[in-house]
Amino acid sequence: MTLHFKSKQQISVEEYIAKAKKLSIFDPRVEGHVVWDSATWDITAFVKRIRNSKGETVGFHHADRQRSRANDPEFAMNVPFGDFAKAYFAFQLNENATKTGKFRKSNVFRHKVKFCRILDRVLESRGHPGRADLIAKSDLNKVVELASKSHKRKAAETMRSIARVLEGAGIAHDLKSWWHPELQDKRFLSRVNEYSLRKNLTEEEVSCLGEAFHRAKTPRDQVAMGIVALLMCAPSRKEEVFILPAKVQALHNPGEGYANPDVPFNEDCRFKAGLRWWPVKGGKPMIKFVPKEMVPVAQLALERICEHTERARKLAKWMMENPGRVFVPTNLQHVRATGEITRSELEEFLGVGGNYWLQSRRILAAKYRACENGKPIAVYDFAQIEEKCLAEAPHGLPVLSELSSVAYSEALCVCLKNQFAHNTEARPYMIEALSSGVVELVLSGRPESLHKSGHTNPAVPSIFERFDIRLKNGKYPKITTHQMRHYLNTMAQRANVPQSHIAYWSGRANVMQNRNYDHTDKLYQVEQIKRSGEDENLPAIRVVDDSDVENAAYETANLKMHLLSTLFGYCNRRFNQEPCDRAGACRTCTRLVCLGGSKRAADLLLRDAERDQKSLETLRARQAKGMRVNEATIKAIEHSHARSQALAEAIMDPANEGTLIRNTDLGPLIEFSHAERIIEKKLAELETSRTTWSLT
Repeated sequence: MTLHFKSKQQISVEEYIAKAKKLSIFDPRVEGHVVWDSATWDITAFVKRIRNSKGETVGFHHADRQRSRANDPEFAMNVPFGDFAKAYFAFQLNENATKTGKFRKSNVFRHKVKFCRILDRVLESRGHPGRADLIAKSDLNKVVELASKSHKRKAAETMRSIARVLEGAGIAHDLKSWWHPELQDKRFLSRVNEYSLRKNLTEEEVSCLGEAFHRAKTPRDQVAMGIVALLMCAPSRKEEVFILPAKVQALHNPGEGYANPDVPFNEDCRFKAGLRWWPVKGGKPMIKFVPKEMVPVAQLALERICEHTERARKLAKWMMENPGRVFVPTNLQHVRATGEITRSELEEFLGVGGNYWLQSRRILAAKYRACENGKPIAVYDFAQIEEKCLAEAPHGLPVLSELSSVAYSEALCVCLKNQFAHNTEARPYMIEALSSGVVELVLSGRPESLHKSGHTNPAVPSIFERFDIRLKNGKYPKITTHQMRHYLNTMAQRANVPQSHIAYWSGRANVMQNRNYDHTDKLYQVEQIKRSGEDENLPAIRVVDDSDVENAAYETANLKMHLLSTLFGYCNRRFNQEPCDRAGACRTCTRLVCLGGSKRAADLLLRDAERDQKSLETLRARQAKGMRVNEATIKAIEHSHARSQALAEAIMDPANEGTLIRNTDLGPLIEFSHAERIIEKKLAELETSRTTWSLT
């Protein structure tokens, strides 16, 4: 009898795989569940779809094998590493489905599987096919080395994730410390660095974009540069442009007027023109402001896009009115009545040659008809043709986007299938949503590449190369659509636009994200300081003595100029001379001044007093249960509660109506000093140690 020894690491691999098989994504009761034994997983139910896709799949085939034969066992990944890769991917997918709510796109997961296939090939080349327990740091380095230049960082991140999983599951050791230079975040190497500066557009590049926009002549160029122009009108993402309705303009002309800085950005009476907008990352739907100078550009861009997509909108409307039928031109209406379509009629209907279309869909001729020249004419069943055409309909038809609730018949960026694709004829019978690839190809072009079949894909020049639009250094611009968002945010930062307005304009839910788009670097700040001139002749800052009676008039004027309103009244602190150290704690601040008779201020004070009362009840309940509660916290909340009630009573007192009520007039305010508290604690400890020493 032969006993086969299994190492502890090999047993850990089996346990990890067994644990993965119990995840909810494999439960047959779950709609759209994944089948473990399949070499190609359908993950449509657990990820965010890519535009125009029917379904999302990933294949666990060998890196050197063709995807079309992925289900053949001969072309599967080596076992047990193949099962480990499935388990690793299953945990990633399950976490995405249960926590982030299908937020991540399928290509995020495809990259992970892609690098697992490369790792499988590396293990095989080292003579250890499928041995997940023998993965070494050199193997992880080799995967990053084999990855393409644009995917090296993603490969390094995936390998780091796999290394941590292997270490945590007890499969491999000494991998948790693995690190690769590609993992270094280049954004934070320096405040002024090439990576940070590259994100923002230069004035030269903006000028090149404008020239390309006006010189665009073909429908594809005009549509792509029209989308770029809209991105230059307001900080946006291209995904947001793709879900806009055709009637997107919102024009308002209320006349000139002054807007208080506290007025919400979208209610500013100086608002002139904008676009109806639906931010894709948490921001609220809005009318996105467009600067006055860019309004003609936005109008021209919208006119061009609408002109070239009008035919697709009409087709979409016809499809919605005639479900289950495909559009047939007027001169081919007889094919629907006879149920037969010849080869020449089919090519006219499809808009392309019929050979590849028929072969790829495995459609055979129903019969052959004799011709005058003796050659037979192939005749096809139109019902079968119509069925295959309807299968090409975009996902979600008739609604383009659930976020904006825009139908295909009303969408701005809808087109005939392949209408704006490079070197491909449009399909007049089907529509699709405009994809980002069209804009990227026009803006950036595509280098020459080698296809898997062996033939070379020729390079596609960008619009700058085709029109010979160059920078001053003689090079062609290299621009991405996201740089425009950075450029407009930086302009707003340099113009000192309030941060809340920038966040609203950009469609952000979190104001703190503004800093990631701020490129007012130190070089720019130094340049601005130099432009401001010398400071030798600047007047000295006058120091005002509050106790000087002669300065009373100056003090009054200074106070009026620097008054800052609060929820309860106003603050008499001079913020141009001293910062506020009690932000958010106005109720217990000596600088607070309230106006007698203000019902709004009294209501807010009583609301805060009610909140304090609830906090006190919660703390005392915790204290009653024997839980640790800071007595100083209770004391501070009690004082804040009493102060709120006293202020509210003083404001609503009829005798005080119209008078100014200072917070300090209602009695002493509680004070806390962290320094004094620490000193008292240390003195008590010192006294205790002295007592202990004297007793011993």
